[in-house]
Amino acid sequence: MNVTKIVPAKPYEVQLDRVKRWKDEIERKLEDINRGNYKGDKAIFFDMIFAFFVFCYHIKDYIENDNSLLVTKVTLNEFIKNNYCLRICYDLCIGTKHLVINHPKTTGGTLRININYKLNRVGNKVIVSLQSKTVNQEFSDLADECIQKWEEFIKTEVS
Repeated sequence: MNVTKIVPAKPYEVQLDRVKRWKDEIERKLEDINRGNYKGDKAIFFDMIFAFFVFCYHIKDYIENDNSLLVTKVTLNEFIKNNYCLRICYDLCIGTKHLVINHPKTTGGTLRININYKLNRVGNKVIVSLQSKTVNQEFSDLADECIQKWEEFIKTEVS
């Protein structure tokens, strides 16, 4: 009889999985909007998008506060500083969580989320855009990039 040892996931892996679930749920809602099937509250939909960025940015906390890891706060801060997508993530996270922002924004603008309808070859598609003076990016692209960067960091710095 083979016995498989189950290794519990590390807290940062749990957080990364949570972020991926938020992204998947937002994309399902976007598809519902695209098909005209979304009957939910628009404010809750925006809250979900902000929640994605809060959870995504705070993968940093899960890595930084895991005493079994040798990753330093300096290494984490440099990683975020060197990855523009995570700086956007930081600005959205901080801007959402705090009434008064004591930390400087890293992207140089005020980020806002817009829901726009764009016409493409397939038909109307709902695009969630993040816009500021320096950023104009679709939610799915930015979310994918943030997740990819965290996965790369975990693979090279943590594992």
